[in-house]
Amino acid sequence: MRMGLDIAVIGGGIAGLSAAWRLSTHHRVTLMERHEVAGMDAHALDLVHDGGTARVDVPLRVLYEGYYPTLIAQYHELGVQLERTNYAGSFSALDGDTYYRYANWLVAGRSVPLPALPIGRTALRINRDLVRIYRLAPIALREIQDSEQPLGSWLDHAKFSPEFSEGFLIPTFAAVCTCSASAVRAYPARVILDYLTRGLTFGGVRRVVMGTREVVRRLTEPVAELRCGVRVQTISPSAHGVRVRWEGGEQVFDHVVVATQANQATTMLDAAYRREREALARFAYEPSEVVVHTDPRLAPRDRRYWAPVNIITTDAHDKPMATIWMNKVQPELHAKSPVFQTWNPILDAKAETIRAHARFERPVVNAASLEGARSVRLLHTQHGRRLWFCGSYLGPGIPLLEAAARTALDVAIAINDDESTTLRLPTPLSRPA
Repeated sequence: MRMGLDIAVIGGGIAGLSAAWRLSTHHRVTLMERHEVAGMDAHALDLVHDGGTARVDVPLRVLYEGYYPTLIAQYHELGVQLERTNYAGSFSALDGDTYYRYANWLVAGRSVPLPALPIGRTALRINRDLVRIYRLAPIALREIQDSEQPLGSWLDHAKFSPEFSEGFLIPTFAAVCTCSASAVRAYPARVILDYLTRGLTFGGVRRVVMGTREVVRRLTEPVAELRCGVRVQTISPSAHGVRVRWEGGEQVFDHVVVATQANQATTMLDAAYRREREALARFAYEPSEVVVHTDPRLAPRDRRYWAPVNIITTDAHDKPMATIWMNKVQPELHAKSPVFQTWNPILDAKAETIRAHARFERPVVNAASLEGARSVRLLHTQHGRRLWFCGSYLGPGIPLLEAAARTALDVAIAINDDESTTLRLPTPLSRPA
């Protein structure tokens, strides 16, 4: 393998950081980020609250043990410390009561979710169908195989109750994927069912003890050059590699790894990259926003039913509101007055309670995006390839941090052409689409 290539990685989210870290073992890597700090930590804040200061990640990032093998292995390699966190949940109607809750109990090192009060007819139906879907999921996965049947039609065909489908499962995955309920219904059923078979029920949830700032620091340590505040304008082929132009400069690299969103990458690519642009155009995104605040009106009306994660729905909004009670998730805030982080608020927090506000775009998984991912993977197999893509939108399964880290690993292996320099490959989340 040729040593000491000049490689540019564009984008400082977890995909770009992971790719840059892995490739820096053998090459000179330049990481370019449009924000003033690496993108994964761009929206975090030092929250001054109740006489103290706590570093708060925006958005909050947690890892489900069964669904994050690549990222957890990477964090262990880096020495990033993880801790268990309570991720119990509640479900409420905006203009009604809390109709379902579950608690998390740590028993013999395992996280055991148990239904909690109130338990009425709706909760009983949800519990019944929860048991049923966990029993059916492995069987259904074998039956549907690579089918792209939408989750909504699969749930209807399997005759799950509306209380479970519309009151629990779809809002849950709209919160996990930070997208609309409509987008969740359109997800391939196999993607959601695969998620449910990954041992999540008893595996528990973890968070990085020191937050994203620590992750960014460790991942960028071996990188030759970190350029923040750089907006890449064009990426074009060159006789000797790939040319990257930005305001005030340009450089030709041996390889370029584009670790931005697909829709952002498309705008950078020169017309010569026609097939790449066509593949990336298949990926759609939905806008999302997150607010850090202290307004209890965005939590369940009855404080007795507050949980670490509170999902609130209304027929007037297709996106459920997910309010995280940060005091139950982050130890530094345990003894403080309530602080919340709310995804897709359906009520506006009072202006004086807002501590931070950020907007994001989230990839949508559907038949078009799966075809786009297949096209990109095919392009990556071309001999002599110099332009690469990684990001959560390309990975198997739900587009979360794991998919971003996994696709970064795949690109690093392809460039290095030497699997012995990487971590042992974990089991893929799902069969290649």
